[in-house]
Amino acid sequence: MKWYTLLLLLLGFAACQPEKQGPIYQSDAFALYPDKVVQGDNQAVALSPTHLTSNYKSPASENYSRLATFKFSINEKDNELPPGQNHWLVIGEEHESPVIKFGEQPEATPEAPGTFLPVNYEYTFRVDLSPVLEQFEEKGYY
Repeated sequence: MKWYTLLLLLLGFAACQPEKQGPIYQSDAFALYPDKVVQGDNQAVALSPTHLTSNYKSPASENYSRLATFKFSINEKDNELPPGQNHWLVIGEEHESPVIKFGEQPEATPEAPGTFLPVNYEYTFRVDLSPVLEQFEEKGYY
């Protein structure tokens, strides 16, 4: 009788083991699993609720012009320059911009140089916020 009970317990434990998880959704384009998305050779995996990894390499990252146009912002507002006016830099081999004064009107944007940045090029934009700090001193806000 003991061996029969033991056999039933073992069978019960074996039945409770999770089987290999298949896709939740699958199409010709991609497959969705509980912890990952697979599209061809590419996959994104959720290692935790706050940590994702992916082996995807975007071909777009090879086509960023060396001409960068941008605008600085405070509190996610378009409050530095008038609409349609942006700062610009033609990024060469340096990895740091000259100091750009917040709110200073830029010169006209030049033509794009026709060359592209290397993939994962690290670059630091430097900004002088003294006009903003002066406004804080004078008015208490910007």
